[in-house]
Amino acid sequence: MKKLTAILCAVAMVAATCVTSFAKVSIGPAGQLENGGKATNVSAIGITLPAEGIIVREAKATDYPDGSKEDSFVEAFESEKTLADALAKVDFTAPMTTDGGKTVDPKTVKLLTSPLVFANAVTGEVLKGDGKLKITFPGNENTKGKDSDKVASVQMGPDGTIHVVDMTVDKDANTLTAIFPCIGPFVIVGL
Repeated sequence: MKKLTAILCAVAMVAATCVTSFAKVSIGPAGQLENGGKATNVSAIGITLPAEGIIVREAKATDYPDGSKEDSFVEAFESEKTLADALAKVDFTAPMTTDGGKTVDPKTVKLLTSPLVFANAVTGEVLKGDGKLKITFPGNENTKGKDSDKVASVQMGPDGTIHVVDMTVDKDANTLTAIFPCIGPFVIVGL
């Protein structure tokens, strides 16, 4: 009976390991942005902002046309088993430097959010177009208590360029502020 129990436990452990290895890159409920992702202190250069305001929300498969660079970015984080695989799929395999001088090495970063997009606060429609966006938005459980030098954003531009963006973290309010060079989808990573 002890041998049977030991065999069943071993089979269960192997099965659990196999199932886990096929899971997509996920950050779980701790990745949900606080306050519904409502953005504050928003300013834009080169784009018109919706009068209803902006939210930052999880990207959906229907947000971008199939085959677009942005769609490929979102899909990479939904389909790959590891963060390294997802980053490799979007050609982020070598260390990059932010405008502020932080080095972001894809081999050591930790995913703090699922892919995110900027959207109309009322309709949920994704913002599109060229231009820069300075924005403050709520963090999540994964960003709480982080120092600004330990957080950055990896963003996909409409032309497929990967941008690594400095972020300022307000630890007390758990908000993130950044100047994004474009309006494309992004993930927040821990350094």
